[in-house]
Amino acid sequence: MKNLLFCASLFAAAFNAFAVALTPDEVTDQQIEGTKVAMDKGCREAGARRGYLPEKLDLVCGCASEVAEARLTLQQWQELYIYSRTNQKHKAATLHEALRPMIKVCIENAKSKPKVPAADKANVAP
Repeated sequence: MKNLLFCASLFAAAFNAFAVALTPDEVTDQQIEGTKVAMDKGCREAGARRGYLPEKLDLVCGCASEVAEARLTLQQWQELYIYSRTNQKHKAATLHEALRPMIKVCIENAKSKPKVPAADKANVAP
């Protein structure tokens, strides 16, 4: 059992060493997409914990994703991936902080939108 735990800790250390050695240029498009999906999932989970309805979460998190997509450069997305893999939350928070004012607008817009009754949803134009 000790050997198994030792091997697992070695593997974890090796993975972290690999992630630390990773440079932004080595981050793939697929890894960036995974980061975007994780951010959206985090938004939805945080909103659900706060009691937001699914319709509002769609508005807020969709808007937040659009804001991040429009504002973050390729290099910033690459850095976010590295920060998430190397547990550098303080560095990731710096990038997120720049988006905060625009995401607050997303939240305010979602709060001000009236709830669409279920019967009217079928009649809403795409």
